[in-house]
Amino acid sequence: MKSVQSVVFVIQTNVLFVRKMRYCVFILILFHLPVEILAQQNIPDSLHLALQQAPNDSVRHQVMAQLYSFYEELNRDSALYYGNQTMEIAQKNHKKISEAAGLVRIGYQLLSQGKYAESLKCLLESFKLIEDNPHEKNIWMLVPLKTDEDNRLLILCFTHHMYAVLMGRTNNTQEQLHHFKEAKKIAEAIKNQHRILLADMNLGTKYSDLNKIDSAYFFLTEAKQIAIGSRQTKYLAYIMASLGDVYHKQGKENEAKAAFYQGVESALAEHNSSGLSRNYLRLTKYYLNAGEKDSSLKYAIRNLENFQSLRTITGIENNLGIAYENLYKSYLLRNETDSAYKYSSLALIAKDSIYQNRIANLATFQNISYQEQLRLQNVEKEKALYQSKVRTYALLAGLSMILLVALLLYRNNRQKHKAN
Repeated sequence: MKSVQSVVFVIQTNVLFVRKMRYCVFILILFHLPVEILAQQNIPDSLHLALQQAPNDSVRHQVMAQLYSFYEELNRDSALYYGNQTMEIAQKNHKKISEAAGLVRIGYQLLSQGKYAESLKCLLESFKLIEDNPHEKNIWMLVPLKTDEDNRLLILCFTHHMYAVLMGRTNNTQEQLHHFKEAKKIAEAIKNQHRILLADMNLGTKYSDLNKIDSAYFFLTEAKQIAIGSRQTKYLAYIMASLGDVYHKQGKENEAKAAFYQGVESALAEHNSSGLSRNYLRLTKYYLNAGEKDSSLKYAIRNLENFQSLRTITGIENNLGIAYENLYKSYLLRNETDSAYKYSSLALIAKDSIYQNRIANLATFQNISYQEQLRLQNVEKEKALYQSKVRTYALLAGLSMILLVALLLYRNNRQKHKAN
């Protein structure tokens, strides 16, 4: 009987051991997926399978964050869906910092769709969650850092970065530069090369827009070096598009064209549709200016097809209306007037729709922004009132102490007189 019980015990122990090993193997595979995604960018099926087999919410959250990362610059609808999933599962498990990260993901996809007011709400809520939970433990992170405080700072850096992107889309240049610099400062403090790369890329692009060519070249070159040196090339296409712009402004047309082609190559390898669109747009313009009708049409068509797959129509420098307009110009260059007229009409309709949506979204954004400014002013007033009260109480406490000491001295002096 004892031998039978012993065998049963051994079997049960082995089953538990196998289950634990399967879980450990699953975790090891999961945490090696980021490297594979960066290398291949073609494994959504593997991630969907991992999601189905996830043993708990922590792992499920990690897989959803991976799926968001895969779709982030490939398909806005899918990215928004998985961004919402990461936020909801973190919220359900009271993981406030991870919930903040989910809100930033949602905010980025919303601003990419021109929904500035909704994006602002998400980012402001993210800032609040990070500020209100400075000592959270065991933060759920896609790639955890050494300490929980470093993880919290990473999400704060993430939030500053996306807030800066939103400020750029809403023409708040000084706020945009300030928050990109804040993001870079935090990234340098926690020694996170990826976030430094992204800050450099966006600062360089903004300085290029402002025609501060030396500053633009400095930041973009640094971003390129980090991307290639660390093999974090997801956004290399963006960097090359902006570097190409810098070369163009310097009159280096051959270097500009080479940069745009390198950007296309990188974007295709990384499945980065938004980065691909940037370089297609620039190549279209390059060939239109050069009067090369075949090449201009080729890249104008590719840019339109890419926009349709990305599932977005909005943007300032590149949108569906501009894609149609470049097709109109390309067909006009070829003297194909019927096609030119068709895309001219489509460009007018798309641009008018985009303009109307942008005005409406900016109006809502400004209203929320104004309300937030009022809230911050009230917070500052409350802080000032609180500090005034603290100073008053401190003064009263100090006077009370002086009075108490004086009474004690007086009492002690009287007792000495009585004794004498």
